[in-house]
Amino acid sequence: MSDTPKITPIKSQKPIVWRIALGLILIWTTLNNRLNPAPNLLKANSPAEQIGMDLGAITIAITACWLVVSGVRPVWKKISR
Repeated sequence: MSDTPKITPIKSQKPIVWRIALGLILIWTTLNNRLNPAPNLLKANSPAEQIGMDLGAITIAITACWLVVSGVRPVWKKISR
Protein backbone atom coordinates (compact mmCIF):
# COMPACT_ATOMS: atom_id res chain seq x y z
CA MET A 1 0.00 0.00 0.00
CA SER A 2 1.23 3.43 -0.83
CA ASP A 3 1.24 6.35 1.59
CA THR A 4 0.17 8.95 -0.95
CA PRO A 5 -3.09 10.68 -0.02
CA LYS A 6 -5.98 10.82 -2.42
CA ILE A 7 -6.50 14.16 -4.10
CA THR A 8 -10.08 15.32 -3.86
CA PRO A 9 -11.35 18.15 -6.02
CA ILE A 10 -12.39 21.34 -4.26
CA LYS A 11 -16.02 22.25 -4.84
CA SER A 12 -16.59 25.70 -6.16
CA GLN A 13 -17.98 27.90 -3.41
CA LYS A 14 -20.20 30.88 -4.05
CA PRO A 15 -21.06 33.68 -1.66
CA ILE A 16 -24.43 33.47 0.01
CA VAL A 17 -26.03 36.51 -1.56
CA TRP A 18 -29.13 36.80 0.61
CA ARG A 19 -27.04 36.97 3.79
CA ILE A 20 -24.80 39.65 2.35
CA ALA A 21 -27.75 41.67 1.05
CA LEU A 22 -29.72 41.44 4.31
CA GLY A 23 -26.65 42.35 6.36
CA LEU A 24 -25.88 45.38 4.20
CA ILE A 25 -29.50 46.55 4.36
CA LEU A 26 -29.51 46.25 8.15
CA ILE A 27 -26.19 48.11 8.45
CA TRP A 28 -27.36 50.88 6.12
CA THR A 29 -30.69 51.27 7.93
CA THR A 30 -29.09 51.36 11.37
CA LEU A 31 -26.49 53.91 10.31
CA ASN A 32 -29.07 56.02 8.49
CA ASN A 33 -31.34 56.12 11.55
CA ARG A 34 -28.39 56.92 13.78
CA LEU A 35 -26.85 59.69 11.69
CA ASN A 36 -30.00 61.22 10.18
CA PRO A 37 -33.01 60.39 12.40
CA ALA A 38 -36.47 61.06 11.05
CA PRO A 39 -38.51 63.66 12.97
CA ASN A 40 -41.30 61.15 13.63
CA LEU A 41 -38.86 58.46 14.86
CA LEU A 42 -39.52 57.10 18.35
CA LYS A 43 -37.85 59.17 21.07
CA ALA A 44 -36.72 57.89 24.46
CA ASN A 45 -38.51 59.28 27.52
CA SER A 46 -35.85 58.25 30.04
CA PRO A 47 -32.14 57.36 30.15
CA ALA A 48 -33.03 53.69 30.63
CA GLU A 49 -35.08 53.68 27.42
CA GLN A 50 -32.21 55.36 25.59
CA ILE A 51 -29.76 52.70 26.79
CA GLY A 52 -32.18 49.98 25.65
CA MET A 53 -32.55 51.60 22.23
CA ASP A 54 -28.77 51.93 21.90
CA LEU A 55 -28.24 48.29 22.89
CA GLY A 56 -30.84 47.24 20.33
CA ALA A 57 -29.07 49.22 17.60
CA ILE A 58 -25.72 47.68 18.58
CA THR A 59 -27.25 44.19 18.53
CA ILE A 60 -28.70 44.77 15.07
CA ALA A 61 -25.33 46.07 13.80
CA ILE A 62 -23.42 43.08 15.21
CA THR A 63 -25.95 40.65 13.70
CA ALA A 64 -25.70 42.44 10.35
CA CYS A 65 -21.90 42.22 10.38
CA TRP A 66 -22.13 38.52 11.20
CA LEU A 67 -24.50 38.01 8.25
CA VAL A 68 -22.09 39.72 5.84
CA VAL A 69 -19.08 37.75 7.11
CA SER A 70 -20.92 34.42 7.05
CA GLY A 71 -22.10 35.14 3.52
CA VAL A 72 -18.58 35.85 2.27
CA ARG A 73 -16.80 33.13 4.28
CA PRO A 74 -17.17 30.34 1.65
CA VAL A 75 -15.29 32.51 -0.85
CA TRP A 76 -12.54 33.27 1.70
CA LYS A 77 -12.11 29.55 2.42
CA LYS A 78 -11.70 28.86 -1.31
CA ILE A 79 -9.08 31.59 -1.72
CA SER A 80 -7.04 30.44 1.29
CA ARG A 81 -6.65 26.87 0.03
